[in-house]
Amino acid sequence: MHRIFAALAILAAVAGCRGAGTETAQATPQAGHAQTVAALGNAYIWNCRLQSNRGNPDWQFLLQRVGRDKFSVVIIEAGSRQARPIENLREDDAARVYFLRDGSRILVASDGEARGEGQGGSKGAEYTSGTCARGGQPT
Repeated sequence: MHRIFAALAILAAVAGCRGAGTETAQATPQAGHAQTVAALGNAYIWNCRLQSNRGNPDWQFLLQRVGRDKFSVVIIEAGSRQARPIENLREDDAARVYFLRDGSRILVASDGEARGEGQGGSKGAEYTSGTCARGGQPT
């Protein structure tokens, strides 16, 4: 019960920070991402950074478990008003494949290596390689 209240307090704080916002956080996505990570503490599965194959800034996001079953995972991005749920999750030996609603698939290996793939126009099609750092939640 204590964890639930702590998580709600953290989410309320994050929502409050997003509403007020600072010019620094709005100026650089990295600053906003760092604030989001700090606000969540260690309450996420993976902290990921994937590189663009088109030269755009890195895609930084967190994968967080919000329920008890393995499909209760959301993607949290700094600057987004809402966390986005994953569509599906496939366990593939020592890796997990997260399926997003835009048609992207993000494969995260147990050592943190990450690969994105998807159809044209999806994040996975543009952001194809990177790394993820493990958080405190189980994979």
